[in-house]
Amino acid sequence: MTRKTGSILKSVFLGIVAIVIGVVLCAYAILHFSLPATDRTVALRDINNSVEITFDSLGIPQIWAQDEYSAYFALGWQHSADRMFQIDFTRRVAQGRLSEMLGEVTVSFDKRQRRVGHTRLAQNALSRLSETNRGLLQAYADGINAYKRECTTLPFEFYLLPVDFEEWTVYDCLTILSFQTWYSDALQNHDVRDLAIARMNNYDLSQLLIHPYPDSGLTTVHSDEKESEKSRSALDNLLNIFSISGNFRNAVAKNIMRYTPNSYTATTSSNAWVVAPARSESGYAMMASDPHLELTRLPQFWYAVGLHIANDSVDAVGITVPGMPFVIMGHNKETAWSFTAGGVDLTDFYEEVIDADDTTRYMTRFNEQPTDKTRGSIENTPNEWQVFDEFVDTILVVGTDKPEIMTTRTTRHGPVVSQNAKLNRVRTSFWAGYDADLDQAVTSGFALISIGSFEQFQSAVTSMGALNANWMYADKNGNIGYQLGAPVPIRPKHWNGGLLPGWTSEHEWQGYLPVAETPNLLNPQRGWIANSNNRPSSNHNIPGNYASDRIIRITHLLDSLERFSADNMRAFQLDLTDAYLLQWRDLLLPLVADQNSAIAKQLSDWDGDCSASSNTTELINAVIDQFVLLTFDELGQNASQVSWNSLHNLLLNGPDSLFDIQATQEIETRHNVLSRALSIVLQQSVAGNWGEHQTLTMRHPLAANPIVDWVMNLTRGPWPRGGTKGTLNSSFSVQGRDKHYRVSVGPSMRSVIDFADIDSATLVLPAGNSGNPMSDHFFDFNRLWQEGKTWTLPISREAVQQKAISTLTLQAIQND
Repeated sequence: MTRKTGSILKSVFLGIVAIVIGVVLCAYAILHFSLPATDRTVALRDINNSVEITFDSLGIPQIWAQDEYSAYFALGWQHSADRMFQIDFTRRVAQGRLSEMLGEVTVSFDKRQRRVGHTRLAQNALSRLSETNRGLLQAYADGINAYKRECTTLPFEFYLLPVDFEEWTVYDCLTILSFQTWYSDALQNHDVRDLAIARMNNYDLSQLLIHPYPDSGLTTVHSDEKESEKSRSALDNLLNIFSISGNFRNAVAKNIMRYTPNSYTATTSSNAWVVAPARSESGYAMMASDPHLELTRLPQFWYAVGLHIANDSVDAVGITVPGMPFVIMGHNKETAWSFTAGGVDLTDFYEEVIDADDTTRYMTRFNEQPTDKTRGSIENTPNEWQVFDEFVDTILVVGTDKPEIMTTRTTRHGPVVSQNAKLNRVRTSFWAGYDADLDQAVTSGFALISIGSFEQFQSAVTSMGALNANWMYADKNGNIGYQLGAPVPIRPKHWNGGLLPGWTSEHEWQGYLPVAETPNLLNPQRGWIANSNNRPSSNHNIPGNYASDRIIRITHLLDSLERFSADNMRAFQLDLTDAYLLQWRDLLLPLVADQNSAIAKQLSDWDGDCSASSNTTELINAVIDQFVLLTFDELGQNASQVSWNSLHNLLLNGPDSLFDIQATQEIETRHNVLSRALSIVLQQSVAGNWGEHQTLTMRHPLAANPIVDWVMNLTRGPWPRGGTKGTLNSSFSVQGRDKHYRVSVGPSMRSVIDFADIDSATLVLPAGNSGNPMSDHFFDFNRLWQEGKTWTLPISREAVQQKAISTLTLQAIQND
């Protein structure tokens, strides 16, 4: 190498180093200057009265305002200060506008959102908003926009993606509200899966999967004696049955779309329970809540805050959804409220017939009852028709020259979601949210912080639009209660949950069950109420998708002692025993004894512990997964969508023919298939404990770029993670091709409230309250969350001030 060449290479190397250093310094400057101040006074002209915001050492703000407008202005300010990119992203998800930011990868998702119609629902609600609701939502929007105007630097995401932060509006709040209530149903709804199975000429199986809750499953509202009998007999029933048988943008977009945007939705699964004074060591009511959401994305979903309004004598603390101004779970000085995913089926799919002579029309009445023989000639009979409504949407797609133009056709049963042109058929989807009153939902959202009685609680939570939720209640007077908040459609008796004929009125909903007749409970004799996404009531036949596993364990724990402390409540939230898997252990034991005596001894000694150190959990999980794949081999990739709840129901009630493996000539029984699944797993088994097989990683969407990830430390983990979908401290994981389980869903917040001392209420988040990677509060909760520790979140002024480390003042300047 010549001296000249060496000098050139040295210069090039130094130039690259300088560029890298410059990028790092630039990134550091952006992050540093985008951090919101928490210890200064900001003079503002668009706020009614001055507001103080105190912060504790984990970045949780407590807002002290004179009036409602100023309080919600300050809440908007804080959501904008700490989560500006997240609220913008959530807005784009709700409105079907991700492609403006991420390009072609997200066009199909945007189209789905436009078809559902959150923007249309929000626009319709906008014109009917009460003046009070409009004013408070505008106050919240004003606060968001005021921070954007005052901040010196936007969050770093806006410098790496081709978008700016647009002014926030009341309309944006309404679209997010509609979206969150829709997704609370979509996450639990299996209609799409069942229809996909039906399309594979397996209609009988799709029908078996529609009602997956076992007859022996526990419910929240029930007769104590009846449920005790169920709890004792569940295992015996199961055993008896078995005894007889744009490179960066694209990378970010693909990273985001690996999963549905669960990080920006309000529910997927949860635990919540309340304990009466008679069962409490303190002599006061207690509430424990831990909603389960996607854990893999940073920032996490919830934003913790305190809201204090002097004029209304309101003091409330809890969690909010950035983008909406409601303390959706929390407590005031009188009452506490929380919810779990409801699981009620709020969506039906219809098949509509298009007029062959005029494709702008669909059939609304067929003059004869259709049969299999007449279905092919319906179009040729004299019937009644109605013109489709049509909505044209323009989807802007960054990186392309032309926008996507889409037309959504809607019928009396909702939007068209698919079409079979050859048969002149379309499928439509009706969701309860199309009947919801968003103005009333906003009223109820604001009312939560002022709830003073069980009656007020019932009124609020049953008017939250189509939010599909089980709500828990406790108060300082010792009352505990439960209310199903989801609207319950009144369906005709012959409804079967499949694809319904849209050309007859025989399958129309007959309104909704009156609130007084929906599942609810106040002060039961047993002294506690619990829900873990299980079936709401043994007295109501409400179709839906319910979990039958975690409720077994919490029922056992709440029956285990005469009295409980707040520490007991926190210990229960960390419990890693899977009572559902214990049933499988007993099924496997006789089979394992014939194949591997050492494994049989291991299983026999296993007590259901699914902690990271367990050497048995991986074996049982793998066997069940393999059992599903073998039993439903005819479904191909759809087999993985069969839930364990469905499997449990089919084990109890399914026909013997269901368990025959289609790929083999012999006829298998339940026993044969389970034995084969066990053999396969034992041959593939890898040594190690559960934490070596199951891990959790959290990452920001922009971690898809390795340089950005390295500079800003956007990926955290992986960590060994215990738990299963059936443990109270849950871990919903997916097994990859490498046989490794990757956790996607778990406790997104844990809180415990004892009304004996509400200033000692505790809360913990998985990551942090801030969405800025440079902030000390981006990830400072994680150690507490991982170690099962908590953080005290007081509510009284004196106790809050004792924990405060800084104060931000939003000072009102009177206009001249």
